[in-house]
Amino acid sequence: MNIRIIAIGATVLAASVSSAIVPISTLKSTGDSVAAGAQDTNYTIVSGPLTGDVDVAHPGFFALNGAWVANTATAKWIAPASTVPTTPGAITSAPAGDYVFKTTFDLTGLVSSTALISGKWASDNTGLGVYLNGNLVPGSANNVANAFAAFKNFTISSGFVDGLNTLEFHVRNLSGTNGNPTGLIVDMSGTAQPVPEPATIAALGAGLLAFRRRNKK
Repeated sequence: MNIRIIAIGATVLAASVSSAIVPISTLKSTGDSVAAGAQDTNYTIVSGPLTGDVDVAHPGFFALNGAWVANTATAKWIAPASTVPTTPGAITSAPAGDYVFKTTFDLTGLVSSTALISGKWASDNTGLGVYLNGNLVPGSANNVANAFAAFKNFTISSGFVDGLNTLEFHVRNLSGTNGNPTGLIVDMSGTAQPVPEPATIAALGAGLLAFRRRNKK
């Protein structure tokens, strides 16, 4: 009977430790807390006709374009830095081709198998897909020419690794005239369970051992 009680107590206590869920603080939406025209250091373009830094687009940039879905309360459009004009409202074209926007986040101190990310994204033009650590997230592609007009939802529940993780957003900019910008907006958040601290695990073990000794007497 005592062994059964100890086992039940251990299960309950372990569940209470592992059930905590915390935000993935290093996971950032595009333009998170960045002003229009400023660099978003959380993202970079690692492949494409233009590579390197990205800036947050001015609201007038996509308003005049007449098609980009509006910024949200937590995310803003970003674009290759060299195509974001200093004058709000101006439109600067970007070369046609495939662009890969990359961001990273860190799961150190978190249980990677419990991580969950949910979000939505839009792109100019076609959204070829969201990739976690090099693997395509099923159902994340938005293979239409006007992928900038509405958000595409995505959820990631597997494929995470301990420590540093990489998210890539693959975008195709089509050929066009009369202003041909490219851009990306990602509004997302994530959670995971923290790794139990050794002191907590030791305390649980000591408590259960003491409980067992008392019940042996």
